[in-house]
Amino acid sequence: MQCYLLISLAYADRLSGTGAARYGARWSSKGVHLIYAANSRALALAEVLPHFSLANMPYGYSMMTVSVPDALTRSSIDWTSLPPGWIAFPPTNHAQAIGDAFVRESQHLALRVPSATVRNNGVQQAFNLLINPRHDDFSQVRVLDQHPCPDHGRLFRP
Repeated sequence: MQCYLLISLAYADRLSGTGAARYGARWSSKGVHLIYAANSRALALAEVLPHFSLANMPYGYSMMTVSVPDALTRSSIDWTSLPPGWIAFPPTNHAQAIGDAFVRESQHLALRVPSATVRNNGVQQAFNLLINPRHDDFSQVRVLDQHPCPDHGRLFRP
């Protein structure tokens, strides 16, 4: 499976899950290393936009294309099985517990989860891929491409 992530140029030389561990995120508690990727470049960008205002847009980022072996990915968590409010900000403890357990149990390298940013009407087309950088098979994850992104001049009018 090919997936995408927008990553700070300061960390673009490695995939580590340090950002999620430092701050916590929707699917992981503070202290848990987890890499958040998306099934499209557009979703990767959309997933980071809620964390910024126009005054502090994410300059100095890179769009990374990553390959994760399909055989090492657990099937998707169905968004209909999640409790009401799972998309709340700040994230709920329930959603974080799912990702924390995924990392702790380390049965799969990656887990498909629904996007809280781009909701789907009955069909889960937009999803994120959580990648466990401490899984035994993490060495099979490959960075395929990387380039500076986004071009804010095309996204936002001055």
